[in-house]
Amino acid sequence: MANHQLSITGKLSYGNKEVSININIDEIKPLTILIGPNLTGKSLTLICLAMRTTKRKPFMRRYTLDRIEKMLGNLRCETSLQFDYGVFVDSYRVSIQPLEGIREKLSNIKTAVESLKPPREEEVPRGLIAIENNVKDIENMLYEDRVIDDLKHVASIKSLADAYRTFDEVRDEFSKLIEETAKELEKTSEEYRKRLSRFMPLFIDRTAEGWLWSDLELNVYGENIEQLSSVYAPSLVVLYALLTYAMPGIKILAIEEPEVHAHPSMALFLGYLLAQLVRRSGGKLYVVASTHSMEFLRGALLVNELTNENIIGAYVFDRINNEITAGKWEPASIIPGFTEPGLFSYLAKVRAGQASGG
Repeated sequence: MANHQLSITGKLSYGNKEVSININIDEIKPLTILIGPNLTGKSLTLICLAMRTTKRKPFMRRYTLDRIEKMLGNLRCETSLQFDYGVFVDSYRVSIQPLEGIREKLSNIKTAVESLKPPREEEVPRGLIAIENNVKDIENMLYEDRVIDDLKHVASIKSLADAYRTFDEVRDEFSKLIEETAKELEKTSEEYRKRLSRFMPLFIDRTAEGWLWSDLELNVYGENIEQLSSVYAPSLVVLYALLTYAMPGIKILAIEEPEVHAHPSMALFLGYLLAQLVRRSGGKLYVVASTHSMEFLRGALLVNELTNENIIGAYVFDRINNEITAGKWEPASIIPGFTEPGLFSYLAKVRAGQASGG
């Protein structure tokens, strides 16, 4: 397998200053995980890779695409990687529920505009045309369903069926892994099994008729996404992953914080699932994800450990003296940015005990 590198250099406007960008990744693995503090260039790296497509612009909401195309003007993104298709899943996916509420209001506006139009098309006031066009622009810019519908049009029915079957297989494997590891415990095995078994409580899908969801534990189904808890956000990541997996050719899935709103057990499964999808794609799927979750990272690395396949790499991002950089992380006991908070709380507790004479 070729060693694909990535270099991002240039200046990025940030408020009243410019930030120097000097990101060098010496090897993009099939699953590459970006870790580090906020505002250190992780999303920028996702964007640069997602834009390396040959057949069409990457699948993402137009609002996000418009912002990206403006932002990348002063940057150079250089890599030997090229993809047939790219999918960028941004953090704004958490806004689906309020946007569904707005959808009805937009529909009411369109109905009102139609009622105000005169019989002859040439006599329609420009103001009404402007309102109608702006409503269409809002729908095209903001709604996630349009992106998902486009993805489903690219994938064949067979490849979609294969993707959903693969999800079921990986889910079953993960359940068996929980059962096998529970045997290593005695008194706490039942509690251990119970806490980990809820790793994928909700599945979301979409048809031409709208959203569908199913509670995989209670066998409950529904269509109104607004009645769900925030767990729909990581469940949406799973849907995007399966649709990207099903597309033809070489493709990349770039995800901002897939673990957002996920319980630690679900974050663990998300890392495991994405790694398994990459592994089973036969080199046709790349996934790059930024994360603030140790569990997500552990879930992905678990696949490396169980299969002895070196398909996962991680990079630590930082911002020092107004410059954004990235360095390779080798699996070790210390995970920069993840280990220190635990150490901090331990040392603070020790210090408090010393101060109180304990």
